[in-house]
Amino acid sequence: DVQLMKKFNLNLIGLLAIALCLVSSSAEAAGPYYVRTGGSTGTNCTGLADADYDGSGTGEACAFNHPNWALELQGQPAGALAGQEQLVIVNGTYTIGCLGSGSDCRDSAYNVTDSGTCDNDYPYDCYPNAVPDGTSGTHTKITGCTTTGCGCTKTGDVITCSTTPPILTARGRISRGVINLTNSDYVDIQDIEIRDAGTCGYNNSTMACGSADSDELTGQIGITVTGATNATIDGVKIHGFYSYGMYGGSVSNITIRDSIISYNSFGGWDLDSCLSDGTCGASGDIVFDNVTMNYNGCVQTGSTYGSIASGGCYSQDQGGYGDGLGAHNTGGDWLFEDSNFNYNVADGVDLLYLNRGSYSGGSSRFIRSRSEGNGGDALKGPNNVYVEDSFLIANCGYHNGQSFTQSSPTFNYCRSNTGSVMSIEFKSGDSSTPRIYSSTLVGNRDVIISASGTCSSGIDVFASNNIIIGGRQYNDDTGIVGGGGGDTNVSIYYDSGTDGSGANCDTDFVETYNLCYGFTEGTNACNGTGSTDGTSIPAGLFTGTVLQGPESSPGYFQAEDYADELYLGVSSTAINYSDETAYASDDALDFNSFDRGASWDNGSVEYGSTSGGSSTPTTSMGGVKIILGGGKISQ
Repeated sequence: DVQLMKKFNLNLIGLLAIALCLVSSSAEAAGPYYVRTGGSTGTNCTGLADADYDGSGTGEACAFNHPNWALELQGQPAGALAGQEQLVIVNGTYTIGCLGSGSDCRDSAYNVTDSGTCDNDYPYDCYPNAVPDGTSGTHTKITGCTTTGCGCTKTGDVITCSTTPPILTARGRISRGVINLTNSDYVDIQDIEIRDAGTCGYNNSTMACGSADSDELTGQIGITVTGATNATIDGVKIHGFYSYGMYGGSVSNITIRDSIISYNSFGGWDLDSCLSDGTCGASGDIVFDNVTMNYNGCVQTGSTYGSIASGGCYSQDQGGYGDGLGAHNTGGDWLFEDSNFNYNVADGVDLLYLNRGSYSGGSSRFIRSRSEGNGGDALKGPNNVYVEDSFLIANCGYHNGQSFTQSSPTFNYCRSNTGSVMSIEFKSGDSSTPRIYSSTLVGNRDVIISASGTCSSGIDVFASNNIIIGGRQYNDDTGIVGGGGGDTNVSIYYDSGTDGSGANCDTDFVETYNLCYGFTEGTNACNGTGSTDGTSIPAGLFTGTVLQGPESSPGYFQAEDYADELYLGVSSTAINYSDETAYASDDALDFNSFDRGASWDNGSVEYGSTSGGSSTPTTSMGGVKIILGGGKISQ
């Protein structure tokens, strides 16, 4: 009897083990699912094979012909893609939104039916469901070309790929994003181009496209990230959208890598999806790694990346917005590394509201990055800001007189008329100290560095080993503005009075071993230990042409890539000038990741440093662009 009972127990254990295996097997993620232009409907194909449809039969092992079969549309049941699974979009161009011919939004061949959520009368509601959540161990993925991507790398402002990435293009002014990450958790998006094909911009007086209809080749938003957490956007090209490239706040732990978010009509990424009530900020790590955000605030011509419509750049005075990155009250630890924020209509990076309201403890680090030619400030942030090996160039008159700049009403080419290269707002009770090291700061705004807010006693601005170049204040040049007074900018300005927010800031500018030139308003722009101060820029300081006004002579720099003019000449006074012991550096690399060696030079680049990379894949993506719409957008 004992032996019989043992045998029974062993059999029972075996059956339980088999049952557990079956349960475990059924819980495993399916897929990956595939989309190909030669695929077919969800009836004809399972989507579980990277193969074209053979033309007959149902339930075949072949790819879907459209992402809708995997993601479905909002208001309808979930598509085939579940959480922790992968969708691979192999090739081709796929329209997201109204898909039928003429004005008909419904097309059953692409899983778009009259569900009440994708209708001729409401084409902007014809957007995909949010991507289902992954887990920390297994992310949900949407990937171009193969399960591992398209072999893309990004050098400068160009993404190159060994296989041409798929294209997702918007239609009907869909309002929630070509890719919808609303409240999505643990999702990765990789190697995809996202665009619209309309020549329209939100609130643009001449290129607004009228009321949204099913034939309009636009989308309000490239990727919506409202409420998203633990998301990665990698090798993505997002451009030409009606409003924003990316849109949405209340985010946490977002990484954008090797991507471009440019030429979006209203802005690059705006976090203010709660309409300035101060509750939709960020938390956790927000990382920009090798990201380009250029020419946001400009209407792109159709789907052609980098082509701006005549008069397509429109400022806030003309109904536009135009920040590369903008946020209202927010937290988060922001890292900008090897990234570019150039020629945006307003600010390059605006984190002035970081650690404001209910948020505290956030930080901003700007490393080996560039912000140039923006209509507003190059960089705004809190007193917990750190800048190293970077170019901050506020040649804010860049847009003036360009063929792509809207002329009527008057374009605000140096937004707010005063402003700065770098604006720092101190937060009451925050004892963090701003630090600016081994960087090149150039500007034609009112000041180079402005400090405002409420400063805690003894909290100062520290700056060492920089090159700081001043000049004429562009908006006070008599050659630019009638009645201008010819004012020059100053190196640092403290808001020691009281403004509307009760600001009171009397912090000190603690600077050492800086080279400061071109400041004629006041004296001793830089008078700290080891620093040099001069009213004129010495010959040979840079290899290129430095144009800091006045307009009469020598004029202003209004071409792209001012930073390329600011490399050190063979006889530059900046060579071996730095005191590298003045601060604890992250590393000994300059703007181009060039080793500074034993004796460092001043500014963001060492003498002999060169830019560019060696990667030469076969297919060019030309960058990544994204536009997102939402809270500020009305139909």
